[in-house]
Formats: sequence, structure tokens, C-alpha cells
Amino acid sequence: MNHKVGRLIIVDDEAELMTALSEMLAGQGMAEVSDIPKQLYVNPEDRARRQDLMETEGVVRGYEVERRRKAGSRFWVSLTARVVKDGKGNIQYYEGTMEDITHRKRAERRQILVNNILVTLNCPTVKVK
Repeated sequence: MNHKVGRLIIVDDEAELMTALSEMLAGQGMAEVSDIPKQLYVNPEDRARRQDLMETEGVVRGYEVERRRKAGSRFWVSLTARVVKDGKGNIQYYEGTMEDITHRKRAERRQILVNNILVTLNCPTVKVK
């Protein structure tokens, strides 16, 4: 069952979660996705690293990754998620949040560019807030 309440999405399994998130953030349904790492991630190895962290640590916090929309445009997200297990330690599902941080990443990139220019011109660097 899939319930949408504002920006909150409640799903029963990982397949529904992936479908809801891909439609919301990447503009494509899972039926259109045949290779999640290559189609939804700018760097496919980011997904494998996130999965490894989930399996070994049971949680990820503030995991920043660049994703790809259906049309090919890029955007950044910060993932925070945890594994929920049953009494025997078997993974039942994942729960978490994904926040679009594209504007912050662009601002950080601009700050680096400005500072590089200032260093080249022998000027003191600045910190943008």
C-alpha cells in the first residue's frame, strides 16, 4: 500500500519505496529502470557503497550522493536510513529520508571557485555563509 501525505511517503516494501522515490526525485517509474546504479546514480559505485554501509553498520546518516533524473539532469541528495530487522536479525525493510541538497552543493562549488580565483590573484579567501 502506498500512502502519500504531503512529502511523506509510507510504503510496505523496498520495491514500492524505490518506485515512489524514483518518480518523486528522478521523474521515472521503476518499470522504466532496468539498471538502478547506472540510470539513477551519477557514480554507480555510490549505490554499492551505501548498500555496504547499510549491511555492515545498519544505518547511514547524511550520505551525500549525486543522482540522475530521467532527462539526464543531475541533482544531489542526502540520505539518512536504517535497517529494520526482526527478532532473528533478518532484514525486514529500510526506513529513512532523502533530502534534495542540490542548492547547497552548488553554493559550495561556487565558494571553491571564488576562493581558487582569489588565491590565483593573491587575495585573501572568503567564506560564504
